[in-house]
Amino acid sequence: MPAETLAQLREANQRRARLIRNLGKVYRLGPRPIVELAKRSDALPLLEDLAQRFAERLDSDLLRALGADDFPPAPIRVIAGAGRR
Repeated sequence: MPAETLAQLREANQRRARLIRNLGKVYRLGPRPIVELAKRSDALPLLEDLAQRFAERLDSDLLRALGADDFPPAPIRVIAGAGRR
């Protein structure tokens, strides 16, 4: 398996960030849009299975206490410009 290039890794990170943003927007609309999205993408059986397994095993209070109930914020990088000293 060939090593991924820096450009491929950057693209994967951008896609992941876009997915997280878009899923956050859909999540705030409630459960119906999520079910409709799953139906239209033929992913409803997978979503049903995952939802059941997560609902049976995950404790929302524990996730919140561990800080695992949300993705971490995107890193902030400071890039010095040519005019700065």
